[in-house]
Order: sequence, then C-alpha cells, then structure tokens
Amino acid sequence: MSKNTISGPERLLAFMLERHRIYQRRFVEKLLPPWTEDTILQRFKFTNVYRELDRVTIWIREHIREPYAKHPNLWFMMCLARQINWPPMLQELMNKSAWPTGTWNPRKARDIMQRWKAAGRKCYTGAYMLNAHGVDINDPKDKAYFTCYYVLNKLWKERDKVILPALKENSLQVFCDTIQQYHGWGGFTAYEAACDLRWTRYLKNATDINTWANVGPGAVRGLNRVYDRELKTPVKQEPALAEMRNLLLYLQKKWPKDWPVLELREVEHSLCEADKYERVRLGEGRPRALFTSGCLVDG
Repeated sequence: MSKNTISGPERLLAFMLERHRIYQRRFVEKLLPPWTEDTILQRFKFTNVYRELDRVTIWIREHIREPYAKHPNLWFMMCLARQINWPPMLQELMNKSAWPTGTWNPRKARDIMQRWKAAGRKCYTGAYMLNAHGVDINDPKDKAYFTCYYVLNKLWKERDKVILPALKENSLQVFCDTIQQYHGWGGFTAYEAACDLRWTRYLKNATDINTWANVGPGAVRGLNRVYDRELKTPVKQEPALAEMRNLLLYLQKKWPKDWPVLELREVEHSLCEADKYERVRLGEGRPRALFTSGCLVDG
C-alpha cells in the first residue's frame, strides 16, 4: 500500500469508532479528559461522526427547526441559518425582529448585522469559507449586503421555485441542484441546508438519503486514501457515490447496534475528517483549528 492510504475501510471504521467514543465518554459518561489516547484526536478539532451532535446544529435544531417546525418559511430560515451559521448573530436577528416569521426584510437584517460587526462582534462562523462578492460594480462591498440581498433575497423572491421541485421529487439532490442556480450557493452550502431539511417535514423521507451526497474535495481525498489511489486522483460524482454506498454497507454491518444508524451523510463527512487526520499523521499538514472544549463547532 502507498503511504497515502487509510489502509482500507477498516482504518476508516476505526477512526469513526474512536471519534464517536470520544463523544460518548465526554457527554454521555461525563468522564474527565483525556477522552482518548490518540494524540491527534486530543490536539486537533474533528467534528462529530453524527452532524446532529455538533453544537451549532443542536442550536439550530432547538431554536429554529423545532420551534418553527410547521412554519411555512422554515426552509428559508434553514438557508439563512446555514449561511450565517453563528448562533449569537442568528439570535440577534431574532431578538431585533428581523427573522422571517412573516416576510423577509434584507435591509433590516443587513443593518443589524452591520451594527453587530461595528461593535466588534463576530457575524459568521469560522467553519465555512464563504465568498462575498456582488454582481454589479457599484454594489456595496460589505458581506452583510451580499448575504442579505444576493444570497437570501433572491431565494425569497423565487421561494416557490426553490422548494417545490425538491418536494415534488422528494430528493436532497434536487434541492441542492435547484438552490445552486442562485448566487452564492455552492455545493457545500447547498448540501448543508439540505442536510438540515432532511430532519424536517420537507425531506425527512427523501428517497436519496442513503444513495446521494454532495461529494466534496475532502471526501474524494478520503476515498483515494481508502482505496489506495494517488491522493490527487480525480473521481467523478457517480463512481464516488458508488464507493461511498459500498462503504456505508460495510460500516453499518460493523457499527454498534446501540448507536444511531449511519447514513450516507456520515460517510461523506467522515471521509473528509479522516483525510484531515491522515494529513496530520503523515506529516502532510494540519487542520485549521486546535481542539478547545468551549468551541461552538466541535463535539
């Protein structure tokens, strides 16, 4: 095997098992640190195997998904939440009545975000790398304008065109494909919103939960490691999905029965995280963030 491999599905499984055991020891058994003997997992930040256990996702579930479960604008709220992805900023929009419980007011939301930033407060998550660029040369250059007007207001104006195709086809992929036609929505952010909708009335029974995922660059690198290919080998979407579906079947058979069932989302995500782990182990690089127990985005 080449030095760039995770040594097959077994190594990926071992990484995922240990990562979730850390969560179990920390939050279920409430043990004191260290929660693992693995020095890489001790030092660097790796998100949970289950996205539903990440702290921002928990906040979004408790403050948006559940309270507004039956609201007609829930899907738009989820898109807004994932574009900003920073609970204090989202809470401020709610507190200042700029939340789309009735309509969407981009001017009011932008003003609140600008005042928040002027006060020296953080507006966006550090977990996403979002580009902020307008269309017209005379557009204001602040990121709040980009978010409120270009990324969100365009969706609001054509809201039926965004959500109805996904509902008709009952598909995560259709939602992602549709929303990516709008400015500021790439495969990553579209998939984040889709994964939230998977737990709502919109797409909780989507037919492609375990057959489709947005295969990003990190997942491709993870697949190349698992299947002992050169790290930069390009893998197209459909072959990558086939490999991920095979991995899912393998992992489900080995997964503890008293833990939540794995879905394809967990495979895609864990391939990215395992690639990060291997970069550290092999001296190829390191994650952007160290582990801190108070961080909003770690587990």
